[in-house]
Amino acid sequence: MTLSVRNPATGAVIAEVEPDTPAIIADKLARARAARPAWAALPLEARLSTIARFRDRIVEQKEALARTLTRDMGKPITQARNELAATPGRLDFFLENTRAVLQD
Repeated sequence: MTLSVRNPATGAVIAEVEPDTPAIIADKLARARAARPAWAALPLEARLSTIARFRDRIVEQKEALARTLTRDMGKPITQARNELAATPGRLDFFLENTRAVLQD
């Protein structure tokens, strides 16, 4: 069985996907849980650097991401762009304040 992913604004099918089975979901959850200690063991600077690179990728890919949000969610392109424009600032807040919060 496949699931049709539709653009809610047009009803057009934009993808066909296979749903995950309970076993696949359990495996994904187990792998995520297994990865958590390695992430937690990384020095704070390494974790912050990873988040900063994620932020940079959002900035680099903002137009493609906006088009994806519009296609997948039926969201007006201006709204999608505005959401993406605000995201780096939110990440910057955490990048700038995490050290101080963790010192308390």
